[in-house]
Parts: sequence; structure tokens; C-alpha cells
Amino acid sequence: KFRPNLRPEQCIREKLRGRLMGPSGGIYSTLRGARFLTVGDGDLGFSLGLARQVPGLEFVATTHLSRAELDQAYGYSKMNEVISALESECGAVVIHEVDATRLHLDQRVLNAFKGGPFDRILWNFPCIAGTSSKDADAQLAEISANQELLKAFFGSCSHSEVLRSGSERVGGEVHVSHKAKPPFGHWGIDMCAAEG
Repeated sequence: KFRPNLRPEQCIREKLRGRLMGPSGGIYSTLRGARFLTVGDGDLGFSLGLARQVPGLEFVATTHLSRAELDQAYGYSKMNEVISALESECGAVVIHEVDATRLHLDQRVLNAFKGGPFDRILWNFPCIAGTSSKDADAQLAEISANQELLKAFFGSCSHSEVLRSGSERVGGEVHVSHKAKPPFGHWGIDMCAAEG
């Protein structure tokens, strides 16, 4: 009776359960001061939303695209506004042209802050660009390519210089947000993490 796949703040089920009490930072609210890395954030909107919800994070936001490609895809004004807010309002470092499968080799990412590895690495909706239709997210035809992408990403995150081991705080975590309905539910993200 309710429309599926709504964002949590729009989901009628969540409102009825009383889980949404306004902005809180959710599962990240107790991690102020933690080192966060977001990867593959298309227009950096996810990174900006998270940085605003949980102030005080040491935050590195990355895109796969170059700045020129972002300007072309999303518009110069919008990208300028988002990047300025991330850098000046949230104190984030923004890095473009980052390969999420080679984080352990990217000195720009590793040296963004001098505090060591990241506490959380987040990828919101990882997906290669689809070839089956123009501007489509990869779906059925690209399942194995997406699985290989995720395995390589998790493998890169497993390097000790990228993700905090467990010495000082609770060990670092990698969070991947994705759709659970087919075909995305068939990717086997947990299997990709184990293999990576």
C-alpha cells in the first residue's frame, strides 16, 4: 500500500514507526571527530548532506569524475556551491578523479589528513556506467563488472593505511548503500566484501 524504495525521510513506514525525529546524523552521530571518506559521490550531494548532519568529522569527499566533467554533468554553479559548502562550511577536503579500487595507492587521499587511516569509508550506490542504454545505471548486463568493481574496492579498503585497524578506536568500517530489489539484490555485496 506504500510506494517502495523511498528515502528514509520520505518513507511513510518509518514515520509511522516513529523512527524519524528530525536530523540526527543517524548511526554516525556518535562519531564526531572521526575520519570519514566518501568515494564515487556523483554530485557530492551525499557527502555534503552527511557532513552537515554530523558536524566535526574529518571529512574527505571524492568523485570519480574530474571537476570539468562534474561541471558538464551537473552545472558549474551547482558544483561550485556544493564544493564551497563542503570545504568552507564543513572543513572537508574534496578530491576529484579518484579510483575507488586504488585508494591504497592514491597519495592525495592517504595524505589528505595527517591523522592516519579512515574510521569509515562510505560508498553510496556504487555502480559502473551502463552500456545498455544512454546514461543508465548498470543493471543486468553489467552485474559481473559491478561485482568485480566492488571486490577491488573492498580489497583496496583492506589496506591498513586506508582503513583503521582496531588499535585506538573500534576498528574501521566500510559502508555500502544500495538497492535491495532485483537486479541490484543479486550482486551479492556481502560475498564481494568477503572476496575483496
